[in-house]
Amino acid sequence: MIRFSKYTATLTPGLNVIVPIIDQVGARINRMEQVLDVPSQEVITKGNATVRVDGVVLKVKKLG
Repeated sequence: MIRFSKYTATLTPGLNVIVPIIDQVGARINRMEQVLDVPSQEVITKGNATVRVDGVVLKVKKLG
């Protein structure tokens, strides 16, 4: 929440009181996780050992 052009708090889910003109919502963020799968890869370390690496990327979208 932004009050008089300064960040004051993060709004939580549920009922929040916002005073018109004084308060405004800065940005809406969708906090649902979007999982992007990364294919596994084999890499060689400095110690000359072969390691298989898997990865998952979590993406958060900004609404508006």
